[in-house]
Amino acid sequence: MRPILLAALLAVPFAASAVSSADIQAPVLITRIDCHIVIDTTGRVAEYRPKTTLPAPLGDRVRDMVMAVRFQPVEMDGRVVNAETDMRVAITAAETSDGGLKLALDNLSFPNALKMPSGAGGKPPLAQKFSVEFPEAALRTGANADLLAVLHFGPDGRVVDAAIEQSALVRTRARPADAAAVLSAFEKATLKALRRWRADPEAMPADSRVGDGFVSYIPVSFRIGAGPESMPADAKPGEWMLETRSTRRVPTWMTVVEHAPQPGVADLADGEMAGINTRFRLAVPLDAAGS
Repeated sequence: MRPILLAALLAVPFAASAVSSADIQAPVLITRIDCHIVIDTTGRVAEYRPKTTLPAPLGDRVRDMVMAVRFQPVEMDGRVVNAETDMRVAITAAETSDGGLKLALDNLSFPNALKMPSGAGGKPPLAQKFSVEFPEAALRTGANADLLAVLHFGPDGRVVDAAIEQSALVRTRARPADAAAVLSAFEKATLKALRRWRADPEAMPADSRVGDGFVSYIPVSFRIGAGPESMPADAKPGEWMLETRSTRRVPTWMTVVEHAPQPGVADLADGEMAGINTRFRLAVPLDAAGS
């Protein structure tokens, strides 16, 4: 099964790009797994229990990388405690010159903090949503995409600021200029709809509160359907997917909590949101976990 070669499909003009060629990273294979960890009072991962089944060599390597992550000690009610949590792990694989694969720990996120089916009193945190239209120019290319939007809601629940922090073409290889053009179309369509959304301030979770408003990550996926040769657009946990991603572009109006892992472009599933105030903080950068 081959990925889409986007350059062969670009037969329509695109509007001015919000994403530049310089923003596009080399295509990367990525897989995500779910696990359960215990962080001890020194910040070390004392226990790792995978929830996603992986072949022994890969599973062992992922375990080693997760066990090497160092967190800041977790405090509760003024005391340092052992912290237990579910965690989502993103692993990338890059081909080496000798034909092998180099694995790297790409990102960490915490599903318990991300899933928000309802807020206070059982009310949904989003009071009003508008559908995102699939941009016609992008539709003609046959490409699918994932986007990570970040919304700043004011105290009344209206959107004050909106931005796309990262976007990716999925199961697609593309030259940087082509990828930038298509992703720009997806980003423009997404922001047009999301700027009209409204939150219910009373139902928004504490980890999204910033000042007198709220800042939340929102995932948006564009799927035409089955890909070439009946290849599904989505990958199950533990399966590899090719992504052509943009770099992360943190909006100037957002202050990221220092050392707190932030979700990546495809770390959130439909119906999930994430604040920027997760209680888990890294003591050292993720790349210190090895590759």
